[in-house]
Amino acid sequence: MVEIIGIYAGYAYYSNYQKMAFLKDTVFERNYWLFNPKIILEYVVFVLFFRSFLEDKFFKSFLKYLIIFFAFTAILYLYFSGEYFLSISLYNSIVGNIVLMISIGMYFFELMKSSSIIHFKKLLPVYIAIGVLIFQLGMTPLRIYSKYFSMSLSPEFVALWKPTLIILNIFMYSMFIIGFIYCTQIKQLPELNNKKEY
Repeated sequence: MVEIIGIYAGYAYYSNYQKMAFLKDTVFERNYWLFNPKIILEYVVFVLFFRSFLEDKFFKSFLKYLIIFFAFTAILYLYFSGEYFLSISLYNSIVGNIVLMISIGMYFFELMKSSSIIHFKKLLPVYIAIGVLIFQLGMTPLRIYSKYFSMSLSPEFVALWKPTLIILNIFMYSMFIIGFIYCTQIKQLPELNNKKEY
């Protein structure tokens, strides 16, 4: 939904502000105000998703406090940094990515210690973890340099951004689709852990 709403910025930009001219030279000229909160929410949801598969109480507790810390500091950073309307937040991208990598690492660590590793191809979270991991590792450098997303400042960066974003999206969603199809076909689609301890 956010991506659909966020199209307005590209629509206005590529029409040279002949359409939606009221956006030109305002804080809403770019869609950063929309994507900065989305990025925070995205990291929180993915970390909570992987946390729900953990059994180790220390890991679960650690991730609970880590995600609370991240969400709180990310919101504060957006409020005080002035980046909210100007660019994708560096803090949110880098720290969120680190927190996500920790949660995926904990999930894979527990998976390797358990007997489920034998049937890892049947586990949907493995496909989601691989897709998210590659997507986030590829997108973080682009988010860091997102302030250069302008044909006048850096046409090379704009030319790099588009195909990279498309390829990473195709890869991530392909992994999700493959995971859902494969796990459904073998009728082993794992259920989410019903015991939520937030």
